[in-house]
Amino acid sequence: MLPDFLVGAIAAIGETDLTLAQLAALALLADESHLVSELADALGRSLSATSRLVEQLVQRRLVSRREASHDRRSRRVSIAARGRRLLDTLMARRAEAQLALVTELSLPEQARVAEGTALLATAARRRAQRRRSP
Repeated sequence: MLPDFLVGAIAAIGETDLTLAQLAALALLADESHLVSELADALGRSLSATSRLVEQLVQRRLVSRREASHDRRSRRVSIAARGRRLLDTLMARRAEAQLALVTELSLPEQARVAEGTALLATAARRRAQRRRSP
């Protein structure tokens, strides 16, 4: 299972010609905008490396960058429509690959997968709420 999933994921990413760090930045920006420094912290990269990464994404029109309202030296980054479409496409391909695997399971096994998926969605919502709460 893992090799099929990884091969499909790598193929989908390869078509975009994005690095994993760029893809991770897009994923972080999917829900809300971030300062470049916040992205750097979340990605575990230096501020200068993250600034270069953001510049590459701006050049591809996948994100937009603007001056932060509280500090003119800081830049706030948001996902652009083109970046959103790219993420949506990658997520759809991932879902298609997972669905193809699920069809190999019996109905009781498929029910267990659905339960597990629901639990993972709950965990993701809880994590997102915790991150938003000070």
